[in-house]
Amino acid sequence: MGEERRHFRRYKKHSEFKLSIKGKSFKAETVDYSLTGIGAIVEDSPPIKEGDIIDLNIAAPIVKTNGKVVWIKRTNSGLKIGVDIEQLKGNLGDYEFADTLTGLQRTIKTGILEVVSGAIVKKIYIKNGDMIFAASNQDEDRLGDVLLKEGKITQEQYNQSVDEIKKTKQRQGTILVRLGHLKPQELIRAVIHQVEEIIISLFGLEHGSFEFKEAPLPTDETITLKLGAADLIYRGIKRSNMVAQMESNLPPMDSILCFSADPMKLFQHITLDEKGKIILSYVDGKAAINNIIAASNLDKSEALKTIYALLNTGIIDVLEERAGEETVQEVSADEVIEKPEAKMDA
Repeated sequence: MGEERRHFRRYKKHSEFKLSIKGKSFKAETVDYSLTGIGAIVEDSPPIKEGDIIDLNIAAPIVKTNGKVVWIKRTNSGLKIGVDIEQLKGNLGDYEFADTLTGLQRTIKTGILEVVSGAIVKKIYIKNGDMIFAASNQDEDRLGDVLLKEGKITQEQYNQSVDEIKKTKQRQGTILVRLGHLKPQELIRAVIHQVEEIIISLFGLEHGSFEFKEAPLPTDETITLKLGAADLIYRGIKRSNMVAQMESNLPPMDSILCFSADPMKLFQHITLDEKGKIILSYVDGKAAINNIIAASNLDKSEALKTIYALLNTGIIDVLEERAGEETVQEVSADEVIEKPEAKMDA
């Protein structure tokens, strides 16, 4: 799994399953997993060695594929193995969507991330790790529908553009510009907004599956955008209503928060709302989550959602997760944001 293995977050999970090798099955239990690997303990003394290809059939997380054994370690409880699966697909409930996006960004891969939830199919086009476009099969995500809903065009202009689509097979945005209903710069801003809304909407999906297919991108996309992953992750989580799931994935309330030691994470392009600025103003490497929530005077659920969003962007970390680093970058909120007037009680 090597370097790429560290691109994706590892989740702790104990789940019994059976693995097969050379026609024989063995009882096993997962220890942890990521999009590219499984850590497991196998009972008895199976004839497994590094480099072997084994079949995996795991119910939780849902993994049905083969994988390559990349390391083994004998323990009192059985043979511990690391398996490289690199399937880059899974159920939305088994992985946090933000982790998938940031992991793909780190891999610098090119391809399409497809998310399916019932009749909903949405795709994110990724080039060298960066999100550059998105598409959806939902009517409300179409450019014309977005413009109409937000009052950028009238119903008459919308209907006229639809008629032109049938005649010319041109894109709706191109037609709206040609008809004089939009200026070229307005079209670019509208497409960026449309694409961002498609991506942000994915954070609200509780059920479904996703798969990343690495391949050259189609060349028929006339607009290539470079979208800020951290900004979209922050906005997507803040807009999501899955508060209970967020709270269950948060670290303990007595965890101390600090700014990331990685400048690439710390100084990402992100537009924070006022609540995000308030929370960040109390992050100092000393205050715990519960202290920050109390000092912020924000609604608890809103404060937790904001902290969860900031953690997922990578701007802040849990202090204990930084233990063992040779250097810890000291930074104040003033270097990242303009500090609000509110002060933290002693």
